[in-house]
Amino acid sequence: IIAMGNVVIIDKIKKIKIEANKIFYSKYENQISALNNVKFTDENKNITITSEEISYFKNEEKLFAKNEVKLNDLNNSIRIQTDEITYLKNESKFFTKGNTIADVYSKYIFTSENVFFLQNEMRLYSSKKTTMKDLKNTFYELGSFDYKIQDEYLKGTEILIVENSNSPSDLRNKFYFESGFFDLKNNNFKTGSAKIHLKKNIFD
Repeated sequence: IIAMGNVVIIDKIKKIKIEANKIFYSKYENQISALNNVKFTDENKNITITSEEISYFKNEEKLFAKNEVKLNDLNNSIRIQTDEITYLKNESKFFTKGNTIADVYSKYIFTSENVFFLQNEMRLYSSKKTTMKDLKNTFYELGSFDYKIQDEYLKGTEILIVENSNSPSDLRNKFYFESGFFDLKNNNFKTGSAKIHLKKNIFD
């Protein structure tokens, strides 16, 4: 079946809705492909995914989206923008491919590649180089990261932290760690080997 022009497909049992300008449905393969201004809604988990192209495999309950992909987890205030994303509905697992920006609680902005988001565990991680910035203008650069979202626990390797990152260089504190574990909620941390560069006027 090929449908064009403000097409909407609703699965009342799975509580899934797909909207697009053009939709292909193969009953034999039980697959839906959607093109142009696509919006996928999972009402059970209060998730929306928008992109220019989506393929949904009903038997596997698996979704693949590419081109200007935006994931919005409305229950947990998490927004992800990326090049491509795969959603395994039964496992509540997402993984991205390519450049990825994750906005968590409008409090932490992660910029990375090939990121995994486990919704049931509320966990975000990647083995790729990552940067993160918080509301206090503290900048983190990590070789890899693993972030527990609800607890606000960040674990990483090859870490650079820059405090007052928006200030001139002589007003910044810089910390270098081989690895570390950071409790961002309570501002505590435990690290391996460290090198610290303090701002010029730290002792007046």
